Amino acid sequence: MEVRFSQKQGIAASAALGSGAIESVSGFSVEILLLGGLLLFTPQTLQFNLSAPSLPDWRQILLILVILAVILVVASVAAPRRRHQLLVWVRRFLEDGRHALNGLSSTRRPFLLFGGSLGAILASLVSIGVYARTRVSCSDLIVIFITISLFSGLLPVPGGIGVVANGMTFA
Repeated sequence: MEVRFSQKQGIAASAALGSGAIESVSGFSVEILLLGGLLLFTPQTLQFNLSAPSLPDWRQILLILVILAVILVVASVAAPRRRHQLLVWVRRFLEDGRHALNGLSSTRRPFLLFGGSLGAILASLVSIGVYARTRVSCSDLIVIFITISLFSGLLPVPGGIGVVANGMTFA
């Protein structure tokens, strides 16, 4: 959704995709660092039951995805006209990605990127804590929120709609 918004603002698709990927990786990194720090330095724990019989075999899903990717690559490379379009797009994408990464060479920009991600997480936590008026500790609230946020990022639902709401209701 952020990529499409950036495109409507006049930014090239590859540049929007590169900046969106950098922002997503920084947010994910901050969440993992917060969760890992809480799990290492506090009595917080996470418990998962991954032996549920209803889960599909991930090897079959991975095999299907690999086969589909190979079919798409072969179909794209087989047609000379499509191959040329694909090469032009890949070169432009790599150039814009390199330009976006060069923007991180300043010491100020990564600080703003990671600090903004941390600030957004903390603002969300404070607003949820105030709204819920719970007697849950701050560390519990952080673990709950980050776990739900990580799951919403992994599920193929636009913006994690419903995942966070259901997770907060469950918690």
